[in-house]
Amino acid sequence: MMIYVANPLYDAVFKYMMEDERIAKTLLSALLQKTVYDYEGNEVHQEMPDPFVESLQHDSIIVQIPLLKGRVNNRLEKILSVFDQSQIYPDDQRMLELDENKYADDAEMAHILHRLQSAAANPDIRNRMNAEDEFFQALEDRDTTIMTQKKELEKQKAAIEEQKAAIKEQKAAIEEKDAALEEQKASLEEKDASLRAAVLALSKSGMNAEMIAKTLNIGEEKIQEILSN
Repeated sequence: MMIYVANPLYDAVFKYMMEDERIAKTLLSALLQKTVYDYEGNEVHQEMPDPFVESLQHDSIIVQIPLLKGRVNNRLEKILSVFDQSQIYPDDQRMLELDENKYADDAEMAHILHRLQSAAANPDIRNRMNAEDEFFQALEDRDTTIMTQKKELEKQKAAIEEQKAAIKEQKAAIEEKDAALEEQKASLEEKDASLRAAVLALSKSGMNAEMIAKTLNIGEEKIQEILSN
């Protein structure tokens, strides 16, 4: 029979589940693969104070939830199956849809499932789960906004760099044209100086403007202009 339980991946649900000493002992024993004892070396029973379990909650035990995916090959994986996110109820990620028959012969697992069902029915737990969803959604929205803004800034920066490159290219082209014009101007000035020197030399030799014009094959008006200056 399929049952619906609170998703223990939620912090509120996990804490609620681990507040049950029997479940804490079951889970930690499976993770450590040994019986849990207190500081005096006595096995921790459900009715006994549990300082050792409390201290273990501060240790780092990494469980790779995405690797579960329905795989149950040993006792640890069976216990961790209640964290398997491939069993999320399609209409509500706060709930898991589990086959109760798979745990029928296991009193400890039945106890865990009952605790998770209790969490699912607890209004305070559900409100805290909603708060977690809202919190992480806000973080995701913020990160999305930051990434979008970052991409937009990078796009604008690329556009500015492209514009700067185009301006630099245009400036280089203008400078090249200016250099060519200066070169042409210098060439014309050199030609004018050579022509002026030739006209003045021919004029000193006794040629008039008409004769000089015919000799140099240029207009007489240009000769007169040079001679008048």
